[in-house]
Amino acid sequence: MEFVEIYRTWNEQKAGMIKELLGDYDIECYLSSHITHSVYPIPVDGLGEIRVMVPQEEEEKSRDIVANFFSPVDEESN
Repeated sequence: MEFVEIYRTWNEQKAGMIKELLGDYDIECYLSSHITHSVYPIPVDGLGEIRVMVPQEEEEKSRDIVANFFSPVDEESN
């Protein structure tokens, strides 16, 4: 199964909310980052960005769910 990125954020809580939201729709999801946030709780040269990954066949549905859940104001503050 191939996974694709559907969302990026610096906010660990927001990434967790998206993961739980997609789980409510039975969409498998995992969060990917280049560093462990518990070790470096602040962004280190762009390494703290969190990527939300879903199966490729669920990409469109996942993007729609996330877009419908978060308002444009939320998107500007990520």
